[in-house]
Amino acid sequence: MESLLVASKVICLPFCSEEHYEECMKDKGAFRQFITDMYTKYPEIFPHQMKEGFNFRGFTASSRKLDGFRMRRITLSDKKVYQIRPSFMMPYLTGRTDEVEKALFLCRFGVPLWALVYVFGRNEMYCKRSGGFS
Repeated sequence: MESLLVASKVICLPFCSEEHYEECMKDKGAFRQFITDMYTKYPEIFPHQMKEGFNFRGFTASSRKLDGFRMRRITLSDKKVYQIRPSFMMPYLTGRTDEVEKALFLCRFGVPLWALVYVFGRNEMYCKRSGGFS
């Protein structure tokens, strides 16, 4: 029986800063070097096909939620396309990690959702999308 687990098509990489990410986005060679360096250091966060190399596949559409933020896409030898998400962005581009880190920390102690909304603003739906605060 085949596994029903679907592998993520996003590879999250630890860029030094948003400025570093923007520099890499502008320079294809720098981006390739960064990905190669990360693969050398942390092969476990990449798909197995990465050892056979990759090609750039353009960019994602500009995010309406995050002022036009875009991510690069790569294609591996098996023709699957992956997005490269920087670690300073939350999954599904719901926000920046520095915007939600304190609320996520408090979630570990059972702080109710309504209290997080009261302290940090936004609304309950934003909190749920940004990491399952409930």
